[in-house]
Amino acid sequence: MYLENKQQITFDTLFIGGGTPSLAPPISFKPIIDLFLSQLPSGIKPELTIESNPESLTKRKLQEYLDLGINRISIGVQSFDPLVLTSSGRLHNQKEAIFAVETAYQIGFRNINIDLIWGLPGESKKTLELNQSILDSLPLTHLSCYFLDLSPKTPMYRLIQQNQLSLPDEFSSIELHNCFLEFLQNTHWIHYEISNFCKNGFECRHNLHYWKGEPYLGLGVSSVSFLPPWRKKNTIQLARYNNKIVSGKSACTFQEHINPAIREKEKVMLGLRLLKEGISWFDVKDDKKDIVCSWLEKGYLAKKNTRLLFTQKGALYANQVISSLF
Repeated sequence: MYLENKQQITFDTLFIGGGTPSLAPPISFKPIIDLFLSQLPSGIKPELTIESNPESLTKRKLQEYLDLGINRISIGVQSFDPLVLTSSGRLHNQKEAIFAVETAYQIGFRNINIDLIWGLPGESKKTLELNQSILDSLPLTHLSCYFLDLSPKTPMYRLIQQNQLSLPDEFSSIELHNCFLEFLQNTHWIHYEISNFCKNGFECRHNLHYWKGEPYLGLGVSSVSFLPPWRKKNTIQLARYNNKIVSGKSACTFQEHINPAIREKEKVMLGLRLLKEGISWFDVKDDKKDIVCSWLEKGYLAKKNTRLLFTQKGALYANQVISSLF
């Protein structure tokens, strides 16, 4: 429970992420986990997630996570194709990725997510076949699947600029992605959000809070909080953050008042990401309904009763569709 502007907010999920928290000793998370669990009202079963990379996980570390109360793990696999992993500069190999998932399950985790990325260097039809065959053999409950978003500050970007590395063309990546979507549908994965899939009942509760515009509290350097009606962001400088916290001051360096107009805009933007729920036709401004009708005619959106939903084709161009509504 958290007190903000004399308002009590109860959180039922904790997400330890940003960077690779699994590089830190598990015991370092005990204070925040204990505090979180101590504030939970009785009867609420929490979701506690930690992000990790395969090479940073050991059997002992996974056991310590469980002992601390962490019950969901997200592993940054990115790909099971050895060529793609090497070309992308990943520190783990295929064997380590499989070991991380299987060991997490053997230890006792029953809610395991992996991240996969399309559009990486070295990607081919073999990548699709490997991802499908290995994924089908693993005890996973959740899958996050993204297209590469290349930042100018990364080593991969510099190598591409120097013509030492090349990316697959967009058409090929979309084609592989569409084949992968068909595979997931045929193997009973639920496509519940643009980039996220789950087995029945295993939606990521933490991320659902974001997509539904519900309050969240960010702790740490550069973290963001949404405590209505304010969105706040902490400093990106570690030394400044530490000094502020030690002196009992706020580390917030930016805040934005989220007025009703902004809330309505975000309701549409985030709501459309939820493929099974979408948004209400009545949430669309009158002067934008012709644009929505255009997307309906082109097959990017579908209308079920009064709900507007992305089609599979539309989900690939979500940013274009959403931006056209504002």
